[in-house]
Amino acid sequence: MDPGLLDLLSALQQRVGSRHGYEVISGYRSPKTNAMLRGNSSGVAKKSLHMQGKAIDIRLNGCDLKQLHKAALSLKAGGVGYYPSSDFIHVDVGRQRHARRAADEQRVGIDVGRARKAAGHVAVRHLHLARALLMNLVADRTTVV
Repeated sequence: MDPGLLDLLSALQQRVGSRHGYEVISGYRSPKTNAMLRGNSSGVAKKSLHMQGKAIDIRLNGCDLKQLHKAALSLKAGGVGYYPSSDFIHVDVGRQRHARRAADEQRVGIDVGRARKAAGHVAVRHLHLARALLMNLVADRTTVV
């Protein structure tokens, strides 16, 4: 996983004031897995940032999805997608993208550089905590697609 993405997850957790763990819906994807998902869904990008470890689909225990989405947007740290009917948000540290809407889903892009300033360059110890959190989620509770 990209260290910037882990910084973003830590900053997002701090922004909403939560100490609860993330539920990872989809993290890193191999090209083969991405192609399979793409064949089964219209919402999967051919060159998904998931394949570079720069994107993750999450929900945060104890945090309203709409609140989590708004907090992610406020960080201005890359792409943010809102998928309420599937009960998750997407965050990534990719380039800025234009907003697009589909039914009750929306996806917007924001600038990575401004987000890192807004997040105050999360301390190294927070980065290690975020990495440990993700590893525990993947190993213990979640199947990452």
